[in-house]
Amino acid sequence: FFVAPERAALPPGEVRVWLLAAEAQLCRAMGDSRRTLAALCAGGAAGYLAGQGSGYPTSQSTGLLWLAANARAALGGPIAGRLRWLAQAELLVPLRKQSFSIDNLGVAWKSRPVGARLGLGAEVSLW
Repeated sequence: FFVAPERAALPPGEVRVWLLAAEAQLCRAMGDSRRTLAALCAGGAAGYLAGQGSGYPTSQSTGLLWLAANARAALGGPIAGRLRWLAQAELLVPLRKQSFSIDNLGVAWKSRPVGARLGLGAEVSLW
């Protein structure tokens, strides 16, 4: 998954931060796959957390290893044939606090202790 760039101002410039990560989960499905189906999942995510400064006398880019534990609840059901609706909510808890700072100015960006994602969509079963 990708988290769009976030800008953090620290005058006289700013720091742009983004995340690119992948996740793996184990899930326990409950219900009949032909009707409403619920699932609870737990797993982890790993990715690249990037920070780029701009507007400073010397601006640099750097990246950090980002790791998180996650839990997800999902609910889905049939629409027609092999087409199903899907709704999900996920919590992500980074395994360590991370930050990007500017020398002699301070911390421009700090990771949040918990993240969340919500999703609503459709899926097609191939078999």
